Amino acid sequence: MDASQLTNVGFANLWDTSNRGIDIYKLAEYVDCCNFITVPITPYGDPDAYVTSCQHSMMRAMNMGREFIGGIYWGRFLYNDIYAFLTPCEIMGTIAASGAKGCTAYGMCGLDDGGVLHRMDKGFKESLKTANEWAKQAMDIAEGMPRTETAILFPSAMSAYEPMGVERNKERRYDLLGWYRMCCDLGCAADVIDPGIIERGGLDKYRLLIVPENDCYRFDDNSIMEARITEWVKNGGTLIHGPYDGIAENCFGICGEKHEADAFDHGEGGLAQSDIFCSYRGKCLAAYRSDGAAAVAENHIEDGMVYSFGFAYGFSYSAKIAPHVPLSQRNNELYPVPLMKRNIFEDIVDRHGIYRCEIRGKGIETAEFENCIIVVNHTSHMYELSSQGEKLFQYKINDSLLMPRTAVLIFK
Repeated sequence: MDASQLTNVGFANLWDTSNRGIDIYKLAEYVDCCNFITVPITPYGDPDAYVTSCQHSMMRAMNMGREFIGGIYWGRFLYNDIYAFLTPCEIMGTIAASGAKGCTAYGMCGLDDGGVLHRMDKGFKESLKTANEWAKQAMDIAEGMPRTETAILFPSAMSAYEPMGVERNKERRYDLLGWYRMCCDLGCAADVIDPGIIERGGLDKYRLLIVPENDCYRFDDNSIMEARITEWVKNGGTLIHGPYDGIAENCFGICGEKHEADAFDHGEGGLAQSDIFCSYRGKCLAAYRSDGAAAVAENHIEDGMVYSFGFAYGFSYSAKIAPHVPLSQRNNELYPVPLMKRNIFEDIVDRHGIYRCEIRGKGIETAEFENCIIVVNHTSHMYELSSQGEKLFQYKINDSLLMPRTAVLIFK
Protein backbone atom coordinates (compact mmCIF):
# COMPACT_ATOMS: atom_id res chain seq x y z
CA MET A 1 0.00 0.00 0.00
CA ASP A 2 1.21 3.52 -0.81
CA ALA A 3 1.98 5.02 2.62
CA SER A 4 1.57 8.56 1.35
CA GLN A 5 -2.08 7.82 0.64
CA LEU A 6 -2.60 6.84 4.28
CA THR A 7 -1.79 10.40 5.33
CA ASN A 8 -3.46 12.05 2.32
CA VAL A 9 -0.15 13.73 1.51
CA GLY A 10 -1.13 13.80 -2.14
CA PHE A 11 -4.35 15.64 -1.44
CA ALA A 12 -5.41 17.47 1.67
CA ASN A 13 -2.08 18.26 3.27
CA LEU A 14 -1.15 20.47 0.34
CA TRP A 15 -3.81 22.85 1.58
CA ASP A 16 -2.40 22.82 5.10
CA THR A 17 0.19 25.57 5.47
CA SER A 18 0.99 24.40 9.01
CA ASN A 19 1.64 20.83 7.91
CA ARG A 20 5.21 20.91 9.23
CA GLY A 21 4.50 22.86 12.39
CA ILE A 22 5.25 26.29 10.89
CA ASP A 23 3.13 29.40 11.32
CA ILE A 24 4.20 31.28 8.20
CA TYR A 25 2.50 34.50 9.28
CA LYS A 26 4.74 34.69 12.35
CA LEU A 27 7.86 34.23 10.22
CA ALA A 28 6.99 37.18 7.97
CA GLU A 29 8.64 39.89 10.06
CA TYR A 30 11.96 38.05 10.08
CA VAL A 31 12.41 37.70 6.31
CA ASP A 32 12.61 40.11 3.40
CA CYS A 33 9.79 38.35 1.57
CA CYS A 34 7.50 35.70 3.01
CA ASN A 35 6.18 33.25 0.43
CA PHE A 36 5.56 29.56 -0.16
CA ILE A 37 4.74 27.18 -3.01
CA THR A 38 1.01 26.86 -3.66
CA VAL A 39 -0.72 23.89 -5.26
CA PRO A 40 -4.17 24.57 -6.76
CA ILE A 41 -5.88 21.62 -5.13
CA THR A 42 -8.59 21.46 -2.45
CA PRO A 43 -8.60 19.44 0.78
CA TYR A 44 -10.55 16.81 -1.20
CA GLY A 45 -7.97 16.61 -3.98
CA ASP A 46 -9.98 18.57 -6.57
CA PRO A 47 -8.17 20.98 -8.92
CA ASP A 48 -9.19 24.51 -7.93
CA ALA A 49 -7.49 27.78 -8.91
CA TYR A 50 -9.12 29.55 -5.95
CA VAL A 51 -6.73 27.70 -3.63
CA THR A 52 -3.79 29.44 -5.26
CA SER A 53 -5.71 32.72 -5.23
CA CYS A 54 -6.56 32.38 -1.53
CA GLN A 55 -3.03 31.46 -0.53
CA HIS A 56 -1.59 34.39 -2.50
CA SER A 57 -3.99 36.62 -0.59
CA MET A 58 -2.38 35.18 2.54
CA MET A 59 1.07 36.04 1.17
CA ARG A 60 -0.08 39.58 0.36
CA ALA A 61 -1.18 39.99 3.98
CA MET A 62 2.05 38.47 5.31
CA ASN A 63 4.00 41.06 3.33
CA MET A 64 1.73 44.02 4.06
CA GLY A 65 3.42 47.30 3.18
CA ARG A 66 6.06 45.76 0.91
CA GLU A 67 6.32 44.00 -2.43
CA PHE A 68 6.19 40.21 -2.50
CA ILE A 69 6.59 37.27 -4.85
CA GLY A 70 4.29 34.26 -5.03
CA GLY A 71 4.86 30.57 -5.59
CA ILE A 72 3.35 27.85 -7.77
CA TYR A 73 3.83 24.14 -8.37
CA TRP A 74 3.83 23.37 -12.09
CA GLY A 75 3.72 19.92 -13.60
CA ARG A 76 1.75 18.39 -10.73
CA PHE A 77 0.69 14.87 -11.75
CA LEU A 78 0.96 12.62 -8.70
CA TYR A 79 -2.49 11.45 -7.43
CA ASN A 80 -4.37 14.04 -9.51
CA ASP A 81 -3.42 15.38 -12.93
CA ILE A 82 -4.57 18.87 -11.93
CA TYR A 83 -3.31 20.65 -15.06
CA ALA A 84 -5.60 18.55 -17.19
CA PHE A 85 -8.30 20.86 -15.78
CA LEU A 86 -6.50 24.11 -14.96
CA THR A 87 -4.37 26.23 -17.30
CA PRO A 88 -1.10 28.05 -16.65
CA CYS A 89 -2.74 31.21 -18.03
CA GLU A 90 -5.47 31.01 -15.40
CA ILE A 91 -3.00 30.41 -12.58
CA MET A 92 -0.60 33.18 -13.59
CA GLY A 93 -3.62 35.45 -13.97
CA THR A 94 -4.63 34.84 -10.36
CA ILE A 95 -1.04 35.34 -9.13
CA ALA A 96 -0.84 38.68 -10.96
CA ALA A 97 -4.25 39.62 -9.52
CA SER A 98 -2.87 39.10 -6.02
CA GLY A 99 -0.42 41.96 -6.49
CA ALA A 100 2.64 39.73 -6.57
CA LYS A 101 5.63 41.08 -8.50
CA GLY A 102 6.94 37.67 -9.46
CA CYS A 103 6.74 34.03 -8.41
CA THR A 104 8.87 31.04 -7.53
CA ALA A 105 8.15 27.94 -9.64
CA TYR A 106 8.56 24.30 -8.60
CA GLY A 107 7.95 20.90 -10.17
CA MET A 108 10.34 20.83 -13.10
CA CYS A 109 11.38 17.21 -12.54
CA GLY A 110 10.95 14.62 -9.79
CA LEU A 111 8.16 12.08 -10.06
CA ASP A 112 8.33 11.09 -6.39
CA ASP A 113 6.77 14.47 -5.63
CA GLY A 114 4.72 14.67 -8.81
CA GLY A 115 6.79 17.26 -10.68
CA VAL A 116 6.87 16.33 -14.35
CA LEU A 117 6.95 19.68 -16.13
CA HIS A 118 9.59 18.33 -18.51
CA ARG A 119 7.08 15.70 -19.69
CA MET A 120 4.01 17.96 -20.02
CA ASP A 121 2.52 18.25 -23.50
CA LYS A 122 3.17 21.00 -26.02
CA GLY A 123 -0.13 22.76 -25.36
CA PHE A 124 0.62 23.11 -21.65
CA LYS A 125 4.08 24.51 -22.32
CA GLU A 126 2.75 27.01 -24.85
CA SER A 127 0.12 28.13 -22.35
CA LEU A 128 2.84 28.50 -19.70
CA LYS A 129 5.00 30.56 -22.07
CA THR A 130 2.08 32.85 -22.90
CA ALA A 131 1.15 33.09 -19.21
CA ASN A 132 4.66 34.07 -18.14
CA GLU A 133 5.04 36.66 -20.90
CA TRP A 134 1.67 38.23 -20.03
CA ALA A 135 2.33 38.11 -16.27
CA LYS A 136 5.65 39.93 -16.66
CA GLN A 137 3.87 42.79 -18.38
CA ALA A 138 0.87 42.78 -16.03
CA MET A 139 3.00 42.75 -12.88
CA ASP A 140 5.07 45.68 -14.17
CA ILE A 141 1.94 47.66 -15.11
CA ALA A 142 -0.22 47.15 -12.01
CA GLU A 143 0.39 49.87 -9.42
CA GLY A 144 -0.20 49.36 -5.71
CA MET A 145 -2.17 46.48 -4.24
CA PRO A 146 -5.74 45.31 -4.99
CA ARG A 147 -8.41 47.54 -3.47
CA THR A 148 -10.29 45.86 -0.65
CA GLU A 149 -12.38 46.62 2.41
CA THR A 150 -12.78 42.95 3.37
CA ALA A 151 -10.61 40.72 5.54
CA ILE A 152 -10.91 37.02 6.36
CA LEU A 153 -9.32 35.76 9.58
CA PHE A 154 -7.13 32.72 9.00
CA PRO A 155 -7.98 29.94 11.54
CA SER A 156 -4.44 29.77 12.92
CA ALA A 157 -5.29 27.59 15.92
CA MET A 158 -7.07 24.94 13.87
CA SER A 159 -4.30 24.97 11.30
CA ALA A 160 -1.67 24.44 13.99
CA TYR A 161 -3.42 22.02 16.35
CA GLU A 162 -5.91 19.91 14.41
CA PRO A 163 -4.54 17.38 11.89
CA MET A 164 -6.46 16.74 8.72
CA GLY A 165 -7.21 13.21 9.87
CA VAL A 166 -9.55 14.51 12.57
CA GLU A 167 -13.19 13.80 11.68
CA ARG A 168 -14.80 16.56 9.56
CA ASN A 169 -11.60 18.60 9.54
CA LYS A 170 -11.64 19.00 5.77
CA GLU A 171 -15.13 20.47 5.91
CA ARG A 172 -14.04 22.98 8.55
CA ARG A 173 -11.01 24.02 6.53
CA TYR A 174 -13.16 24.32 3.43
CA ASP A 175 -15.20 27.01 5.22
CA LEU A 176 -12.37 29.51 4.74
CA LEU A 177 -12.02 28.66 1.05
CA GLY A 178 -15.79 28.97 0.56
CA TRP A 179 -15.90 32.44 2.13
CA TYR A 180 -12.93 33.49 0.02
CA ARG A 181 -14.52 32.24 -3.17
CA MET A 182 -17.78 33.98 -2.27
CA CYS A 183 -15.89 37.26 -1.87
CA CYS A 184 -14.30 36.78 -5.31
CA ASP A 185 -17.66 36.01 -6.94
CA LEU A 186 -19.14 39.20 -5.48
CA GLY A 187 -16.22 41.37 -6.56
CA CYS A 188 -14.93 41.82 -3.00
CA ALA A 189 -11.19 41.15 -3.11
CA ALA A 190 -10.29 39.90 0.37
CA ASP A 191 -7.11 39.83 2.43
CA VAL A 192 -6.63 36.65 4.48
CA ILE A 193 -5.08 38.00 7.68
CA ASP A 194 -3.96 36.41 10.95
CA PRO A 195 -4.40 37.41 14.63
CA GLY A 196 -0.99 39.10 14.70
CA ILE A 197 -2.05 41.59 12.03
CA ILE A 198 -5.11 42.50 14.10
CA GLU A 199 -2.98 42.81 17.26
CA ARG A 200 -0.79 45.36 15.46
CA GLY A 201 -3.81 47.48 14.48
CA GLY A 202 -4.12 46.15 10.93
CA LEU A 203 -7.89 45.76 11.16
CA ASP A 204 -8.43 49.52 10.91
CA LYS A 205 -8.05 49.49 7.10
CA TYR A 206 -11.04 47.14 6.66
CA ARG A 207 -14.79 47.58 7.02
CA LEU A 208 -15.74 43.88 7.04
CA LEU A 209 -14.16 40.96 8.91
CA ILE A 210 -15.17 37.36 8.23
CA VAL A 211 -14.29 34.72 10.83
CA PRO A 212 -14.53 31.19 9.32
CA GLU A 213 -14.80 28.02 11.40
CA ASN A 214 -11.98 27.56 13.92
CA ASP A 215 -12.95 24.86 16.42
CA CYS A 216 -9.54 25.04 18.15
CA TYR A 217 -9.72 28.73 19.05
CA ARG A 218 -10.29 27.92 22.72
CA PHE A 219 -6.76 26.46 22.82
CA ASP A 220 -5.24 29.68 21.54
CA ASP A 221 -7.65 32.49 22.42
CA ASN A 222 -6.15 35.93 22.11
CA SER A 223 -7.24 38.69 24.48
CA ILE A 224 -5.28 41.41 22.64
CA MET A 225 -6.90 40.53 19.32
CA GLU A 226 -10.33 40.29 20.97
CA ALA A 227 -9.94 43.78 22.44
CA ARG A 228 -9.03 45.13 19.00
CA ILE A 229 -12.01 43.44 17.37
CA THR A 230 -14.40 44.64 20.08
CA GLU A 231 -13.26 48.24 19.68
CA TRP A 232 -13.36 48.01 15.88
CA VAL A 233 -16.95 46.70 15.83
CA LYS A 234 -18.14 49.28 18.35
CA ASN A 235 -16.67 51.98 16.10
CA GLY A 236 -18.65 50.80 13.08
CA GLY A 237 -17.02 47.59 11.81
CA THR A 238 -19.03 44.65 10.52
CA LEU A 239 -18.21 41.14 11.77
CA ILE A 240 -19.45 37.87 10.26
CA HIS A 241 -18.83 34.59 12.06
CA GLY A 242 -19.84 30.93 11.94
CA PRO A 243 -21.35 28.46 14.42
CA TYR A 244 -20.18 28.40 18.06
CA ASP A 245 -17.54 31.02 17.34
CA GLY A 246 -15.21 31.69 20.28
CA ILE A 247 -14.39 35.25 19.23
CA ALA A 248 -18.05 36.33 19.07
CA GLU A 249 -18.66 34.72 22.43
CA ASN A 250 -15.64 36.28 24.15
CA CYS A 251 -16.02 39.73 22.58
CA PHE A 252 -19.79 40.21 22.60
CA GLY A 253 -21.34 37.38 24.61
CA ILE A 254 -23.00 36.02 21.46
CA CYS A 255 -23.42 32.29 22.04
CA GLY A 256 -24.85 29.62 19.76
CA GLU A 257 -27.69 27.40 20.98
CA LYS A 258 -27.60 23.77 19.90
CA HIS A 259 -29.77 22.91 16.90
CA GLU A 260 -30.26 19.79 14.83
CA ALA A 261 -29.12 19.70 11.21
CA ASP A 262 -31.79 21.51 9.25
CA ALA A 263 -32.71 23.28 6.03
CA PHE A 264 -33.33 27.04 6.17
CA ASP A 265 -35.40 29.80 4.56
CA HIS A 266 -34.02 32.97 2.98
CA GLY A 267 -36.52 33.98 0.35
CA GLU A 268 -36.61 30.31 -0.65
CA GLY A 269 -35.58 27.00 0.86
CA GLY A 270 -31.87 26.35 1.24
CA LEU A 271 -29.85 23.20 1.99
CA ALA A 272 -27.18 23.90 4.59
CA GLN A 273 -24.06 21.76 4.69
CA SER A 274 -22.09 21.93 7.92
CA ASP A 275 -20.27 19.83 10.50
CA ILE A 276 -22.24 21.56 13.29
CA PHE A 277 -25.48 23.55 13.58
CA CYS A 278 -26.73 26.08 16.10
CA SER A 279 -29.18 28.97 16.31
CA TYR A 280 -28.62 32.52 17.53
CA ARG A 281 -30.59 35.19 19.31
CA GLY A 282 -31.09 38.53 17.54
CA LYS A 283 -32.92 39.76 14.46
CA CYS A 284 -33.58 36.72 12.27
CA LEU A 285 -32.28 36.98 8.68
CA ALA A 286 -32.69 33.30 7.80
CA ALA A 287 -34.76 30.78 9.76
CA TYR A 288 -34.48 27.03 10.21
CA ARG A 289 -37.46 25.34 8.60
CA SER A 290 -38.21 22.92 11.44
CA ASP A 291 -38.87 25.49 14.18
CA GLY A 292 -38.24 29.02 12.87
CA ALA A 293 -35.15 29.55 15.03
CA ALA A 294 -32.60 31.99 13.62
CA ALA A 295 -30.10 30.22 11.38
CA VAL A 296 -28.59 33.65 10.69
CA ALA A 297 -29.05 36.56 13.09
CA GLU A 298 -27.88 40.15 13.35
CA ASN A 299 -27.01 42.10 16.49
CA HIS A 300 -26.15 45.79 16.77
CA ILE A 301 -23.03 46.47 18.85
CA GLU A 302 -22.98 50.25 19.35
CA ASP A 303 -22.07 51.65 15.89
CA GLY A 304 -21.23 48.24 14.42
CA MET A 305 -22.94 45.00 13.54
CA VAL A 306 -22.35 41.30 14.16
CA TYR A 307 -23.87 38.69 11.84
CA SER A 308 -24.01 35.18 13.29
CA PHE A 309 -24.32 32.14 11.01
CA GLY A 310 -25.52 28.97 12.72
CA PHE A 311 -24.02 26.71 10.06
CA ALA A 312 -20.87 26.73 7.93
CA TYR A 313 -22.02 29.08 5.18
CA GLY A 314 -18.60 29.12 3.51
CA PHE A 315 -18.47 25.34 3.30
CA SER A 316 -22.08 25.27 2.09
CA TYR A 317 -21.18 27.70 -0.71
CA SER A 318 -18.13 25.75 -1.84
CA ALA A 319 -19.59 22.23 -1.63
CA LYS A 320 -19.92 20.42 -4.94
CA ILE A 321 -22.27 17.63 -3.87
CA ALA A 322 -25.86 18.51 -3.03
CA PRO A 323 -27.18 16.93 0.16
CA HIS A 324 -30.42 14.99 0.16
CA VAL A 325 -33.55 16.96 0.93
CA PRO A 326 -34.50 16.03 4.53
CA LEU A 327 -37.35 13.52 4.72
CA SER A 328 -39.30 15.97 6.86
CA GLN A 329 -39.33 18.39 3.91
CA ARG A 330 -40.95 15.81 1.62
CA ASN A 331 -41.26 17.29 -1.89
CA ASN A 332 -40.48 20.89 -0.92
CA GLU A 333 -38.21 22.72 -3.32
CA LEU A 334 -34.84 23.27 -1.64
CA TYR A 335 -31.58 24.36 -3.25
CA PRO A 336 -27.88 24.12 -2.36
CA VAL A 337 -26.52 27.48 -1.18
CA PRO A 338 -24.58 28.33 -4.40
CA LEU A 339 -27.74 27.83 -6.48
CA MET A 340 -30.07 29.97 -4.37
CA LYS A 341 -31.45 33.16 -5.94
CA ARG A 342 -30.42 35.28 -2.96
CA ASN A 343 -27.05 35.19 -1.23
CA ILE A 344 -27.21 36.19 2.45
CA PHE A 345 -23.63 37.44 2.34
CA GLU A 346 -24.33 39.59 -0.72
CA ASP A 347 -27.30 41.16 1.07
CA ILE A 348 -25.01 42.05 3.99
CA VAL A 349 -22.29 43.46 1.74
CA ASP A 350 -24.75 45.67 -0.16
CA ARG A 351 -26.50 46.81 3.02
CA HIS A 352 -23.24 48.15 4.42
CA GLY A 353 -21.90 49.48 1.12
CA ILE A 354 -18.78 47.32 1.18
CA TYR A 355 -16.61 47.89 -1.89
CA ARG A 356 -17.30 45.63 -4.87
CA CYS A 357 -15.55 45.78 -8.23
CA GLU A 358 -17.90 46.71 -11.08
CA ILE A 359 -16.71 43.64 -13.01
CA ARG A 360 -17.84 40.54 -11.15
CA GLY A 361 -19.67 37.23 -11.48
CA LYS A 362 -19.60 33.62 -10.37
CA GLY A 363 -16.25 32.15 -11.34
CA ILE A 364 -14.86 35.59 -12.20
CA GLU A 365 -12.00 36.92 -10.09
CA THR A 366 -11.19 40.64 -10.22
CA ALA A 367 -8.54 42.85 -8.68
CA GLU A 368 -8.73 46.64 -8.98
CA PHE A 369 -5.35 48.37 -8.85
CA GLU A 370 -4.62 52.10 -8.95
CA ASN A 371 -4.31 52.16 -12.73
CA CYS A 372 -5.91 48.93 -13.98
CA ILE A 373 -8.18 45.97 -13.28
CA ILE A 374 -7.10 42.35 -13.70
CA VAL A 375 -9.91 39.92 -14.52
CA VAL A 376 -9.48 36.13 -14.39
CA ASN A 377 -12.09 33.83 -15.93
CA HIS A 378 -12.12 30.63 -13.86
CA THR A 379 -15.13 29.23 -15.72
CA SER A 380 -15.37 26.89 -18.71
CA HIS A 381 -17.28 29.41 -20.83
CA MET A 382 -16.64 32.81 -22.41
CA TYR A 383 -17.12 35.92 -20.27
CA GLU A 384 -18.29 39.17 -21.84
CA LEU A 385 -16.44 42.21 -20.53
CA SER A 386 -18.39 45.43 -20.00
CA SER A 387 -15.40 47.74 -19.45
CA GLN A 388 -14.32 49.94 -22.36
CA GLY A 389 -10.68 50.48 -21.37
CA GLU A 390 -7.64 49.35 -23.37
CA LYS A 391 -7.04 45.66 -22.73
CA LEU A 392 -4.03 43.38 -22.49
CA PHE A 393 -5.29 39.82 -23.15
CA GLN A 394 -3.41 36.57 -22.78
CA TYR A 395 -5.34 35.29 -25.82
CA LYS A 396 -7.39 37.84 -27.74
CA ILE A 397 -10.51 36.96 -29.73
CA ASN A 398 -12.01 40.44 -29.83
CA ASP A 399 -12.18 43.42 -27.47
CA SER A 400 -15.01 42.12 -25.29
CA LEU A 401 -14.73 38.33 -24.90
CA LEU A 402 -12.49 36.73 -22.28
CA MET A 403 -11.70 33.11 -23.08
CA PRO A 404 -12.27 30.36 -20.48
CA ARG A 405 -9.48 29.96 -17.91
CA THR A 406 -7.52 33.00 -19.06
CA ALA A 407 -6.96 36.54 -17.79
CA VAL A 408 -6.95 40.12 -19.04
CA LEU A 409 -5.60 43.43 -17.76
CA ILE A 410 -7.86 46.42 -18.39
CA PHE A 411 -6.39 49.92 -18.19
CA LYS A 412 -8.48 52.53 -16.35
